[in-house]
Amino acid sequence: MISVRKNCSKWTKEEDIIANYASVYPVVEVERGRVGACTDEEMTISQKLHDSILHSRILPKKALKVKAGVRSANEDGTFSVLYPDELEDDTLNEKNLKMKENGHTFCMRKLAFIDERASDLRMTIRTRGRSATIRETYEIICDQTKSVPLMINAKNIAFASNYGIVELDPECQLQNSDNSEEEEVDIDMDKLNTVLIADLDTEAEETSIHSTISILAAPSGNYKQLTLMGGGAKITPEMIKKIIVVI
Repeated sequence: MISVRKNCSKWTKEEDIIANYASVYPVVEVERGRVGACTDEEMTISQKLHDSILHSRILPKKALKVKAGVRSANEDGTFSVLYPDELEDDTLNEKNLKMKENGHTFCMRKLAFIDERASDLRMTIRTRGRSATIRETYEIICDQTKSVPLMINAKNIAFASNYGIVELDPECQLQNSDNSEEEEVDIDMDKLNTVLIADLDTEAEETSIHSTISILAAPSGNYKQLTLMGGGAKITPEMIKKIIVVI
């Protein structure tokens, strides 16, 4: 019972720390010439980006304290801006469009931006069997004189690296051997040699390699996230140590 209470208190403390930080809600789209709902790959990438930024503690919640106002036109043609009395928390949305499989998935330069098209308001009115749609567009205007830079924890920014583990077929090793035909080649046909591949890039590598290792490392040497997925080749502790040394 004592150990359970200790674990619960530790978990609550970690939750309290994470509660002081916010994340980004990204929308990832992979252009493949199709039209329809988002795929499982896009939803998985979006969720991973959200969780990685949250647990990396890059964006404090206090940095999102904004004072948003509503500008209205007066009868004499002048404009007035009304601000609320209390500050409200804002959220960051990021829309990412990938034209191909390879390349970076997330760009820090467009971490926060405002999409005016997302502020459209549509209202459907039905009367006597007929329906009409009223559409209004509310432009979001940013006051450059009152804008402040987004304060983030730059020391917690991490860089991602991914690796794949594959097992070589002994017959392929025999064909690719550098020895001449006259020399005898001693290869154990029952032993599978494991190869570590860095930076999985193409779609063929992503679909054929099932055992992967993903690491988020900060320049200070701290590791923010480590993900191991074993579905093919065996992942050994020696491989993990080798990757950590390389990073």
